[in-house]
Amino acid sequence: MLDEPTNHLDAHTRQSVLLALRSFSGVGILISHDRDLLDELVERCVSFGGGEVLVRPGNYSHAFEQRQRESAAVADAQARARREERRLAAKRQRRVEAASRAGGLRSKRGLDPHDHDAREKIGRAIVSGKDGRATHLATTLDARIKGERDRAQASYVERRYDGNVPSFGERSRRSVIARLPEGTVRYGGVPDAPGVTVPELFLGSADHVGVVGPNGSGKSTLVRALVAAVPKDVPMLYVPQEIGVDAARRACARLQGLAAGEKGQVLSVVAQLNSRPDALLEEGELSPGELRKLVLAEAVLTKPQLLVMDEPTNHLDLHSIEALERLLSEFPGAVVLVSHDARVVRSSCGRIWELLPASGDDFAGGAVVVER
Repeated sequence: MLDEPTNHLDAHTRQSVLLALRSFSGVGILISHDRDLLDELVERCVSFGGGEVLVRPGNYSHAFEQRQRESAAVADAQARARREERRLAAKRQRRVEAASRAGGLRSKRGLDPHDHDAREKIGRAIVSGKDGRATHLATTLDARIKGERDRAQASYVERRYDGNVPSFGERSRRSVIARLPEGTVRYGGVPDAPGVTVPELFLGSADHVGVVGPNGSGKSTLVRALVAAVPKDVPMLYVPQEIGVDAARRACARLQGLAAGEKGQVLSVVAQLNSRPDALLEEGELSPGELRKLVLAEAVLTKPQLLVMDEPTNHLDLHSIEALERLLSEFPGAVVLVSHDARVVRSSCGRIWELLPASGDDFAGGAVVVER
């Protein structure tokens, strides 16, 4: 029974965990947001939502597709029930109007006492009971309308925020917003230390670059050098792997100090990242995942042209990871994404900078960047 066994692990170590678990012959219970691991290992998925626990056969991708089909079917049933409710309501209104007109015919007040034809028509309406049937049918429709309304309300659709984040960021007018010259970026800035050897690297205004490599290979060193090369007039958001206590307090204070309109913009982004906006307004300490979303959402006010994110899927649930993927994929500016989550990198990035050992099998002698 394992709870998030691949958190903070690089690709090589993740593969080792996968192989070890695959060889296990007993019963396994795996709690994970690692979709590749779930797809490789599990035979059933247990999910929680709407006060229910649901078990679906297959790996995560199969269970996800089944959940999408179920949600679509429920949403379609709700739409049909609401259309039928509207149709019945219109029909009922026609019946009520018919009954009202028949009632008017029954009333002989105000008629010319010598108009025998009109009085005879009213008498026939009373005898035939046509107006009574209209009233009865209208009353009967009330029960059918209520039934359709109850049917629509009883169908549960999982509450998720699947839209794209509106008006988030923009593309720089510069064709290139950062350049690293060919050379070596030393670990820790120490002149004689090994480091990351790079070819000449360019970051275009709309490039989405994934930075991948084992832990300790120098990804943070590379990213710091790249961030230092970004011109001062390029609005940028850097979200580190761990957000410190002081940064967390500043983010919360900024939110509380915003005007109503700006606060609404920030909370709208939080909602699109699949979180309850009101949770950020409540007293108490935010979870690491909620804090990461808040820092990202606050950038909607500065319109960044570059997002630099280091392991952004840490501490996020699956729905939030999927929402983050949509945000990164649709972001109009440049993205530099450091991540061990291969699926997020594949869906969000068109270029990859991979760090490999400069010599041998480890990084004692430094790393070299290969673009692919």
